Amino acid sequence: MKKDRTKCRKGKARSQRTPVLDPRRSLLQVVLAKGFEEVAALLEADREELCGPLRRWQPERQAYRYGYDEGQLVLGCRKVRVRKPRVRRAQGGEIPLASWKQFASEDPLRRRVLEQVVAGVSARDYGRTLEEVPEELGATAPSRSSVSRRFVAATQKRVEEFLARPLDDLDLPVVMLDGRGMGDHLLVIALGIDRNGQKHVLGVVEGSTESAAVCRRLLEDLIGRGLPVERARLFVIDGAKGLRKAIQEVFGSWALVQRCQVHKLRNVLEHLPQGKRTWVRAAIRRAWAEGSARQALARLRDLAAQLEADHPGAAASLLEGLAETVTVL
Repeated sequence: MKKDRTKCRKGKARSQRTPVLDPRRSLLQVVLAKGFEEVAALLEADREELCGPLRRWQPERQAYRYGYDEGQLVLGCRKVRVRKPRVRRAQGGEIPLASWKQFASEDPLRRRVLEQVVAGVSARDYGRTLEEVPEELGATAPSRSSVSRRFVAATQKRVEEFLARPLDDLDLPVVMLDGRGMGDHLLVIALGIDRNGQKHVLGVVEGSTESAAVCRRLLEDLIGRGLPVERARLFVIDGAKGLRKAIQEVFGSWALVQRCQVHKLRNVLEHLPQGKRTWVRAAIRRAWAEGSARQALARLRDLAAQLEADHPGAAASLLEGLAETVTVL
């Protein structure tokens, strides 16, 4: 019977384990979506230049709209289906769109471009961030990628507009804050979760999660765009002191803080030898799977007492901010 109870607790721990959300991935998805909107706008602009304004009589027109076709563009070594506008000459034969030819010949959304756009590099400075082009090619990056530069500039504008949009129409009981590295830049990302579990990228600022001033600037920006202060809200953080201080200063007693259990577990295990990590990991997860915060805290404090003699670093790491690891309970 004892063996069965152990299995039940382990199964319960697995079933209640919260999936790890990736704010960086969500932010990149936003950039991709806004970027492809701009691709469609550029293609339509090319078509209008060839055919003239839509639904306007042109007695001497040389080309006309011919519906859409399904084309493919390369993105990160993958082929992506894109709705491609078509144009035909009045005398017959299809006219290729200049932007489509440029997009089809290279990858305008390669990872480096995305990282630069998210980091706030302007279209004017973007050329200086590219790798040098060999002299024997007889060309420079700006002249080879005029359409790509237009794309980068327009995408940056759309992303900035998205990150400045009003937030008063969103009901967000949970906000996740995390720092993510992108190349040489460190970004602090705010990710909101609504009542249906849908994630919303709210804001991003360049800096460190250890800087309370940087984190406070991000939170104040969210408030300025309509995020209510006077309501109970759960903030999920990795334990960074700057984040915790900023939340307290901006939201005060309205904020409930849940420390990320994945980060806490990782920090504790780093203080232990390999031979003891398995049972300590299992003990911590069983505690977090308890039915109440009081029971969970009692188990975790008992575990810290067991570790204190031989592994004081692990015990101290476990006790630091302990109550905030069971806020949800």
